[in-house]
Amino acid sequence: CYAQLWDKLTNPRVRVTLTHPPGSSVKVQKIALALQKPSDCGDILLDMLAIDLSNGGMEVVERQRLEAILHEHELSLTKFADPQGKARMGKLLGPAAVLLVNVQRCQSEPPKRFRTEQANILSGKHIRHTAQTTFHLKGSTRIVDLTTGAIRVARPFDATVTQETFAIDECCPEPPSASDVEDAAMQKATLMIHRLFFPWTEERELVFFDDQPCKLNLAFRLLKAGDQQQALVQSLENVSACVAGPGIKPKVVWHAQYNVGMTSFLLGDYDKAIEYLQQASTSSGGDIVTETLAECRRAKQLAQEMDRVDERPSLDELQLASRNSTSKTSPAPARGPKAVATESASPSRRGQSDTETRLKKLKALYDQGVITKQEYERKKAEILKDL
Repeated sequence: CYAQLWDKLTNPRVRVTLTHPPGSSVKVQKIALALQKPSDCGDILLDMLAIDLSNGGMEVVERQRLEAILHEHELSLTKFADPQGKARMGKLLGPAAVLLVNVQRCQSEPPKRFRTEQANILSGKHIRHTAQTTFHLKGSTRIVDLTTGAIRVARPFDATVTQETFAIDECCPEPPSASDVEDAAMQKATLMIHRLFFPWTEERELVFFDDQPCKLNLAFRLLKAGDQQQALVQSLENVSACVAGPGIKPKVVWHAQYNVGMTSFLLGDYDKAIEYLQQASTSSGGDIVTETLAECRRAKQLAQEMDRVDERPSLDELQLASRNSTSKTSPAPARGPKAVATESASPSRRGQSDTETRLKKLKALYDQGVITKQEYERKKAEILKDL
């Protein structure tokens, strides 16, 4: 444990960037913004979202235009629960989705003040006076396909923010401004919803060993200079030197193996990184290797998901597929038993009426002596045969 803590404290760290795919499984090019329930907080959040999504390259339907369309066609947001209302909105706005935001909690807590005792080895005991301001902003979002009425994404959000000020041995610092904390909460909520539509990144700081034995410090200098590829070459040479060199401690060997894993991680070669990190792990790498190995596996999974982002269907494609599926599976219009009976009986009745007329005319000709009995019987048989 002490050796691990010492390694963490005495070795430098390098930053690794992880790229996350958008949270929505469907690509949206055109979006309308709406509140499920009117609120002042919701209005502020929607204004910030309109700017954010527009700056990200998405076509955003202005709220005034959406409200005008709703008013003109006697629709309301409650119609989103009605398939016919959704279909009408889809026809009016074209291939678009609506981002429905429901703000459930939006309030600031009264400032809190408290004091804690702290001990310092050099200067003795001190009193820390702290003032906190908290703003709660919680709700949910739904991305609704306006053509099909399908809910493509449904996510809650909690953008609660707490900020504090403090003073040592001086009583009663001023708490952070409630409006500043509210602004921070709104920005946090905007960022959380932004990530539904766009990729985003986060950074991790991980240990890199710069031991002098086997010249591990040379690899770190190359990394610091920005030459990751040459740092990998040097790290591989370091492993060879450690394994072949006499009197090299096992700790330095796994440090060298770990560094190859780290430089491969930075270059995006996750399989090679995992291979060398596992070698370091079998040599008692401890928590440092375990943490880095977990981050590498996570980065590999995220990279695979990012590769599949282009394969995600667009809203237009889903709407087209839905229309085609509906047209193929829609049953023929139902016909009542009366209509079926009429259609089936009508030709029969017409045929029977024509036959009776022809037979009457034929009998009249025979009675008048115009045709013979043989001609009458032959013609009668033909008429009945047609029937």
